[in-house]
This record gives sequence, C-alpha cells and structure tokens, in this order.
Amino acid sequence: WLPDIAEFTALAASGAARLLPMHIVVGDQDPSLGGATQLGALLGSHQVRTTLDVRAGMGHQYPADMDATLGRALSFLAG
Repeated sequence: WLPDIAEFTALAASGAARLLPMHIVVGDQDPSLGGATQLGALLGSHQVRTTLDVRAGMGHQYPADMDATLGRALSFLAG
C-alpha cells in the first residue's frame, strides 16, 4: 500500500536504498498505482535497481499468476 512515498525519500537520498533492489508489482486499477510509480521513479533516480510491473485490469490484490510473478521477482532480485 503506497499512497504516500515520503518515508522512502530520506532512505533513497541517504544512499541506503541502493542495498535494496525493488521489484514492484501493482495493478493499473490499484489506488497505490500513483505511489508505486513515484517510488519506482524515486529509486531509479538514485540508481537503485528497480522494476515496475503494472498489471492491466488488476486492483489491489495478488496477480492471478502469482507463482510466475514471484519467480520473475526473485530472478530480478538475485541478478
């Protein structure tokens, strides 16, 4: 749930966020879409390895292909 990313701004600015690559999954109907998009941009601007996976037609729920999604996220994080 990311309606506001203010708490992540200081973490990114301090450089500490570089230790935490992020794979963000959000639906395009999720109220968190704006915050997830802002977080992805913030982290990317601080050279944090980040992917943003926006799912069409999905709200605030787990994706139907959660096993495959988790596999892609773990591969990205391990990479």
